[in-house]
Amino acid sequence: MTLWHLSKGQAKKTLRIEPALLSNDGSVARRWAEQGLGIVLRSQWDVSDAIASGRLVRVLADWQLASAPINLLVPVRKHRSARVQALTEFLETALKS
Repeated sequence: MTLWHLSKGQAKKTLRIEPALLSNDGSVARRWAEQGLGIVLRSQWDVSDAIASGRLVRVLADWQLASAPINLLVPVRKHRSARVQALTEFLETALKS
């Protein structure tokens, strides 16, 4: 059983979903949806290409998900490349607001 927490303006709904298929790998879940095996709950940026090409269609467009944290995982500082460090600093600055 999975809970989806959605909102539309002031309205809030929690949907209890009992999926026939379940994966903790987003790319697998997305492939299942593209194959017509069900609905996938994914970030807009993750499926924008599939929506643009018509492989997926957005449903419940008026409803939004509760926000979720973004985690950036990198090696410990002494093993971090200059490129990874630069990207980390850029993202920290860009996402402060």
